Amino acid sequence: MGQKNSDNYDMTCYCSARETPNGVVSFDNNLQLISSFNKGLSKKELDSLHIPYTDSQLKLLRIFNLIRKENDKYFSNIPFFDEKQTYQLRAQSKQIADKILPQIEPDIKELAIYLTSTGNSNNVFSIIFSYVLDGLPWKIFEEKGIIKPIDSKDNISPWTGFFWILTSHPSAKSGTNTESDSTFTIGITGGPYRLMKSIYDEEDGLLKVMLRNYIVSGKITDEKAFKTFEPYNLFNQKGELTIPIIIENNQNKIYVLSKQIAEKIYTEMASKEVTNKAIKDFNFKNEEQTTIILYHEVMWDMLSMLEEKKLIEKPIIIKNPDKASMKDAADLLYIIRKN
Repeated sequence: MGQKNSDNYDMTCYCSARETPNGVVSFDNNLQLISSFNKGLSKKELDSLHIPYTDSQLKLLRIFNLIRKENDKYFSNIPFFDEKQTYQLRAQSKQIADKILPQIEPDIKELAIYLTSTGNSNNVFSIIFSYVLDGLPWKIFEEKGIIKPIDSKDNISPWTGFFWILTSHPSAKSGTNTESDSTFTIGITGGPYRLMKSIYDEEDGLLKVMLRNYIVSGKITDEKAFKTFEPYNLFNQKGELTIPIIIENNQNKIYVLSKQIAEKIYTEMASKEVTNKAIKDFNFKNEEQTTIILYHEVMWDMLSMLEEKKLIEKPIIIKNPDKASMKDAADLLYIIRKN
């Protein structure tokens, strides 16, 4: 068995982390070791396979909770999908997405039309992906009790949550980052670091400063924050924010439509038929692990289908970053205000 090239695997961490396990998996031949331990191996059995390893490697993988030791055997601690299983998982997620999409399509259309009517047409992709598909459903899953909030409560574990590996070359995917202060959150759909360096840079905490300015006075008043973020087109010359603001109450149309969509997604994902089939097919531990792994695939399926139907379109900063400028970063940001 040869070493595995981590570039040919799709690794996902749904976690709270001081350091995510992705980097550790990519070191040396750690990926090969983890996959070899799927059904359990003793050190003697591992030696018989002529897979190179060191005791420090095994210890590191145990510290990162990627493998465990039981009765002198090492076992993989994370779901590792081979090619066939990856295909089956994605076939199953596509079927679920096919069932959900007709239910949410009218709401998606209405939301896109409303955002356009309020001058936020460039933010349609970011809000539908980051807030509607990759934001509210997770909150509803937690509220309904099918998953638990992920929050690392110690300074010992490098990460807490769920991590899994698919045998598939990872495609380019946008992510969602948030910065919160009190009842306000800035949502950021991942864009190129080259154009968004100051937004991602947490060293000075200026994003939180900007958020506090907005909370206190309704505009950006801090001179350093103003100067740093002015090129990003997030506010006007008076410091008043120009990016969308979603107030999470029943008077805010963006929130009402978004929640309707998320509730319909929850109903399908919480179906015992969906959950039981996935647990049986992939030997998932429980409903929580099933929902988290399966919905990640369903979410991307729905996003692709919405793009294919031309209901949403990636903004230039994601679609063609070489032709974008810093001001296009405004297409990727929005503010959430809890009622």
